[in-house]
Amino acid sequence: MESRIGTGRLSGIGGQDHALFAYGTLQFPEVLKVLLGRVPSLEPAELTGWRAAVLPRRLYPGLVLAPGELTHGAVLAGLSAAEWMVLDAFEDDEYDLRRVRVGDRVEPVWTYVWTAATDSAEWRRDRFAADHLAAFASRSARWRRAPGLSSDPGTPVWLDSAEGPAVCGPAGAGRVGLPFQDDRSYIPCMARPRRSADTRQLLVEEGAAGFLMNGYHGTGIKQILDKVGVPKGSFYNYFDSKESFGLAIIEHHSLCVQRNLGEAFDASPDPVSGLRTFFGRLIDDFAAAEFTGGCLIANLGGELEGSELLRESLSEAWGAWRDRVADQLAQGQRLGMIRSDIAATELADMLLESWEGAVIRMKIDRTLAPLGKCLDRLLGDYFRP
Repeated sequence: MESRIGTGRLSGIGGQDHALFAYGTLQFPEVLKVLLGRVPSLEPAELTGWRAAVLPRRLYPGLVLAPGELTHGAVLAGLSAAEWMVLDAFEDDEYDLRRVRVGDRVEPVWTYVWTAATDSAEWRRDRFAADHLAAFASRSARWRRAPGLSSDPGTPVWLDSAEGPAVCGPAGAGRVGLPFQDDRSYIPCMARPRRSADTRQLLVEEGAAGFLMNGYHGTGIKQILDKVGVPKGSFYNYFDSKESFGLAIIEHHSLCVQRNLGEAFDASPDPVSGLRTFFGRLIDDFAAAEFTGGCLIANLGGELEGSELLRESLSEAWGAWRDRVADQLAQGQRLGMIRSDIAATELADMLLESWEGAVIRMKIDRTLAPLGKCLDRLLGDYFRP
């Protein structure tokens, strides 16, 4: 009996039947390299009767039937079972894996077909490459390295604990999330769990996306439950109230920020470079999100004055962020890279407070310039010895 390479959507693929038609982000070598560690064979191909449609609030497209239309892409050949598993984990649940015939190829190939709503516009490969590819590849690399996705691409494992994938950054995701878009395009630090993963974790992730996009008061519990597919009454199996739900989201976001700080600092040669790496990744995410989203802590801080519990949680999250940045600045002071006549904690407060103001200006003027000025004026000038 012919063996199959996986379960779920992959259960129909067996033998040497491993070619994939890619029409969106997976046709870019930059993305494949960070996901698979190599670039498989890419053969330009055309698919008739289908179109690559723009998806609501997403950077990547969805393939839908369109008689008489033509979709350009590439056939990925020679994918191993382990590589298929990584790519399938990367794709949203709304995709269905089907066989199609492309160009002059005798044998059909597999492709991911979109099954949910689309926009009428055509997805533009050239526009994506020019405006979003670099940031998207960077976030995809972080998704691939995220805790919970095994270093062995053949055995991805989804986190479902309180220290699992977190929603953070500007407009997530959804995954590498993840407006705070409900997809992998906008969430820089999470491996998105499947529907079989912990329901509480899914509720927290969807709630964080909703809070960032619509605010605490503008996000309804029913809206979150519908997205996760949980009956209304089940919400109270996990949270006593919307306030306790908000508390879980703030704590979850704080864990994500701490993880991103650690990744940036560990990958950098010195403390100042580590800070620039951390904030530079946020700038990339803001660019990809087209200046939307912002900081969850700051956004919620403006509307939660009435809840002492949530105010205290926000204060703790801010303090944890500030303290980690202060530790990095203190290291810089010991190395002679940062001025030592002002306490590292005070410098950290100045940096983060200036950054949050720059984020507001970025959203108002729809430009990244205030963010760059903030870093250059402080890390590149005022903080220097």
